[in-house]
Amino acid sequence: VLASKFLPGRVVEIPVSTGDEALDAQIAQGRALLNSLREKRGQIANVAARAQLDRMIKAGEAIFDALVQQPARANQLRKFLNYYLPTAEDLLESYVQILQLPATPSENVKKVCDSVENALPLMADAFEKQLDSLYGADALDITADVEVLKTMIEREGLTKERVFNLIDEDARGGDPQP
Repeated sequence: VLASKFLPGRVVEIPVSTGDEALDAQIAQGRALLNSLREKRGQIANVAARAQLDRMIKAGEAIFDALVQQPARANQLRKFLNYYLPTAEDLLESYVQILQLPATPSENVKKVCDSVENALPLMADAFEKQLDSLYGADALDITADVEVLKTMIEREGLTKERVFNLIDEDARGGDPQP
């Protein structure tokens, strides 16, 4: 809080320590690439492109937060760390450079811009699917636990319908429902 008064608008990244130096370096590099995406977002006027970048940044932040919490999941994210994120940053670097050209864009330049703009939703989907893949096994475990719980409740006769019938019986003085 005190630093925000002296250095307003400045974000200081606190180094991550997962216990694995190589992973810490990958996380730092990945977060630097996300920061680069953030900077590029500010240089893009296209609202739809900015919205896709927002999706990518949000998913990327969540991925790195999950990775810090559970470093063992790094293997699940190799493709994201080594391909998707760096490639997205490279494409956006080229895109921003093209957007900053002073001359009227040629047909080829327009095609390149359209190509990148059409690829942004695909990249955002890939980022979000990488995030979802982190929780896929957890979701299966939770779903299985819920199914087992339902089966046990039904087997014990504690379903909502059965509980309401028992309440009705108590209200009538113990007379079972016909």
